[in-house]
Amino acid sequence: MLNYNIYNVVMELVGPVRAVGESHADAVRLVNLNHLTEVVDCLLQEISDAAVMANRQEASMKAIGKRATEYLRSVHERTNGDKENT
Repeated sequence: MLNYNIYNVVMELVGPVRAVGESHADAVRLVNLNHLTEVVDCLLQEISDAAVMANRQEASMKAIGKRATEYLRSVHERTNGDKENT
């Protein structure tokens, strides 16, 4: 598993995103969430770009592509699993 130092740095830069039920604080947290989703979108695009290598002949490129594909599938399952059963 990835060392959480990168996660901690990102969250320190972005700030808290969970709502607390106070209008002013939640307005700031919504802005923070928008920043966080922009970062996640960029990261997912990088992973998606790497996934296209899954069918390459070169072992190192294929390994990166397969790992990226596996990760994207796991994200899809975690985010859509409950929706598909309803």
